[in-house]
Amino acid sequence: MPIADLGGRRARRPSLVVVGLLVVCASALAGALALRATSGTAPALVMARPLARGDVVVATDLRVVDIEPSPGLAWMPASEQGQIIDSAARGPVVAGQLVSGELFGSPQAAIGPGRVVVAAALRPGDLPESARPGDGVRIHVIGSGGDPPGPPPADGGSGRDMGARAGSQSLGRGLVWSVTVTGGGTGGPLVELLIDDELESAVTQAAATGRLKLNLVGGDG
Repeated sequence: MPIADLGGRRARRPSLVVVGLLVVCASALAGALALRATSGTAPALVMARPLARGDVVVATDLRVVDIEPSPGLAWMPASEQGQIIDSAARGPVVAGQLVSGELFGSPQAAIGPGRVVVAAALRPGDLPESARPGDGVRIHVIGSGGDPPGPPPADGGSGRDMGARAGSQSLGRGLVWSVTVTGGGTGGPLVELLIDDELESAVTQAAATGRLKLNLVGGDG
């Protein structure tokens, strides 16, 4: 009988170990939460990369850090991230800058006077595949002297600066507002451009006739 009783106590030891571990983990968690509460920190949103005026915010543009809120400090809790996604920067912001509602607004409000966003369906190769929203582009009209537009480059326009084809005219610079891949990746992209309003007519006409070509030149638009 003593042996059987000893065996019974040994059989209960693993469960006691598990309970002990749970108690230790719970105590550690409670200690961490208490430390945060007593230190007065809070999770806040900061910029993970710089944005130019008019750039639309996506989730990867943001990260979370712990800060100590103080009177007069403009910041946004991490829990309110959804309020910033898909909004546009009212002006330049830098990486590491605390996010606040004053920095962002609706995309249309961020365009500013004298500028306009136009949409253009391009042919394959007339925009580098690496183009992303916020990239600056130089705008060309192909065959502007009356010649028909030539074929797109064989490499699909994957280079950083493809160069204009013969007989092209440079209209100026713009900013890529959005890029949508069409035709399952086999067709040309649908791009929205932020441009000076004086270029709107020429860019729209060039796009409608298949003569619009964009070269990446950086983010200065």
